[in-house]
Amino acid sequence: MDGRSLSPLLAGQAKEHRPHVRSGLKDWRAVYDGRFKLVRDPDGVRLFDRSTDRHELVDVAAELPAELERLLGLLVTPSWKADTCGSAS
Repeated sequence: MDGRSLSPLLAGQAKEHRPHVRSGLKDWRAVYDGRFKLVRDPDGVRLFDRSTDRHELVDVAAELPAELERLLGLLVTPSWKADTCGSAS
């Protein structure tokens, strides 16, 4: 499990605690950056734009291949490296 100090956030030195959040259980994995959520499970990979689809009903992976690739990269990159690989938009 990754851990991170809240001190910079509490001291006003950071605007956010994490640029993205990852989770997983058995064969299920997800990454969420505040707007887009990628879900990978045995059925495949799906991408949702949570700013327009709060219930995650419309898979936009085919329409947004760059976002799909970016979030897939975050899903497989260790957290301590991912935070230096760019920021979420």
